[in-house]
Amino acid sequence: ILRIAYLNHEGEKMNLSIYADGELVYSKALENTFSVNKGLNLSKLSAGDYKVVLASGNEVYNYAVAVK
Repeated sequence: ILRIAYLNHEGEKMNLSIYADGELVYSKALENTFSVNKGLNLSKLSAGDYKVVLASGNEVYNYAVAVK
């Protein structure tokens, strides 16, 4: 389970994307509420390394995730 917690002070639209080897494998628009809390079940993904990108307005956050 990938857990995401973010305080969206500006109330901007948010998007979550997951990439494998530079290819988009998942994308979802998140609610633009003040407090964003989400859990994603990654068990259906193949084992490997993934890049998770959380974008909100001008802010972009990148995280590396390994699925075993």
